[in-house]
Amino acid sequence: MDSNLYQAPSTDNTTPEATQDEAALYVVSLKKLALLFILTLGLYAVYWNYRHWKLLNQHRGTNTIPVMRGIFSIFFFHSLLKQINKELGDEDSKNHLPVSQLAAAYIAMNLLSSLADRFSARSDTISILDFISLLLLPFICGVVATAQQAANISQGDPKGERNSDMTALNWVWMLLGSCLWLLILFGFAVMIAPDSIPF
Repeated sequence: MDSNLYQAPSTDNTTPEATQDEAALYVVSLKKLALLFILTLGLYAVYWNYRHWKLLNQHRGTNTIPVMRGIFSIFFFHSLLKQINKELGDEDSKNHLPVSQLAAAYIAMNLLSSLADRFSARSDTISILDFISLLLLPFICGVVATAQQAANISQGDPKGERNSDMTALNWVWMLLGSCLWLLILFGFAVMIAPDSIPF
């Protein structure tokens, strides 16, 4: 098994392309996913998980609760990866995800991020804990992107071209996320060098 958990699966695929409404899984380009994930500080993952489960419900007639699976994704990420592999099918096993490894990485990094935030909030001094969540963001995004690449392949759109353009709502979320990033960076600047702030 490939030891690189974040390596995207190959895109040699002959599955017919479906529309977004007909797809069994959410399709999105990796560039769009990465921008939304990072700029919203990972909050996009809630929507990302929700969309996958909602489409699976529609496609298979199941009765899961997509909103709850989006919010509490660490409990259902392993199951989602298995569903993605199921959509790929046995004939496309070369693109199957290493479910256990990816799920363990996703859960561990999210828990570490949450714990770091909790302990950081109790301290008045700056420490490495204040940076852990931000440092983990690109790695969590890497896990999500790996899963998304496989989902795109399973739906006949390896590059996620049918959902690669930014919508007006996407731009709103990215603008709000950018403002939050600026506030965080300003907060760090105040904590590190309070005398350098001119007001």
